[in-house]
Amino acid sequence: MRSVVVLLALLRTGTLAAQTDSLLLNDPRVLRISKLEEKGRHEAACKAYDELAADTAMRALTLRLKADCLGMHQGKPVEALASYDASIAWHPHDPAGFNERGLYYMELNMPSKAVADLRRTVELSSDTAERVKAMANLASAHAHMRQWKEALIVLDEARALDSTNIGVLVNRSLALDELGRTQEGLTELMKAYELEPRNSSVLNNLGYHHTRLNEHKASVRWYREALEAEPNSPYAMNNLGYAELRAGNSDAALALVQRSIQLDPSNSYAFRNLGHVWKEKGDLTKACEAYERALDLGFTMRYGPEVKQMKDTYCR
Repeated sequence: MRSVVVLLALLRTGTLAAQTDSLLLNDPRVLRISKLEEKGRHEAACKAYDELAADTAMRALTLRLKADCLGMHQGKPVEALASYDASIAWHPHDPAGFNERGLYYMELNMPSKAVADLRRTVELSSDTAERVKAMANLASAHAHMRQWKEALIVLDEARALDSTNIGVLVNRSLALDELGRTQEGLTELMKAYELEPRNSSVLNNLGYHHTRLNEHKASVRWYREALEAEPNSPYAMNNLGYAELRAGNSDAALALVQRSIQLDPSNSYAFRNLGHVWKEKGDLTKACEAYERALDLGFTMRYGPEVKQMKDTYCR
């Protein structure tokens, strides 16, 4: 199974909303509120967004900015969703509203709701480039639910529109692999590699291809290149750690996976790998603690039953 790194990149504000909102985002009033956020004054920023929303020309955008302020900075998902709802109600034909609410549903681990919003984003996106980005987001939501056939259908359409989009190529390879079409998946990856040989996501996926073939020394090579391309990537560290473990270097694996978790403690796949490392080193207590944490973080829904099976076998 693949690490979270290979899932489709989610495209937030500044992509789908770029043409519509670029002038509004540079409005002096928005810039002043942004300064509040930069200073950590998030409650004051949210109140300022409320005031600015009285300007009907600014309402849809500022309600989305307020939602981001509430959800990302204050941990208030109910209030954030209400603000997204209000933005969409005011401007129901703006794809940016559905896109951002859909992505927030993904962050809340509610991919089925995300699918509905992201499908609507695709329907409303008239520009080809923005439509492809919207399709990438929709396919990502399907992938989170392991709906590989549905994801591939969307990615096939996206590829027909843009055969050079790296995200589409990389994630189409993922869907093909998961459906047993491994050689086709590798072909997509090599096309992506030719286009962007220093792209960390491409290199990670090439590493994974060799992992599936039990070619662990080759995996280590690709993952090292991925980490060189993106030195602070917790996902590249995690992937390299697993490859080192399979190549027989458990000490290097432990250091890499632990560092990965320090950088991103929400990655269930890293805790899966940590469990495998401790199991290899003979410490079942620590292994079981790691497996339990992976399950708590939603590993099964995103990646399947492997960790549950490991826990049931070794952690009685």
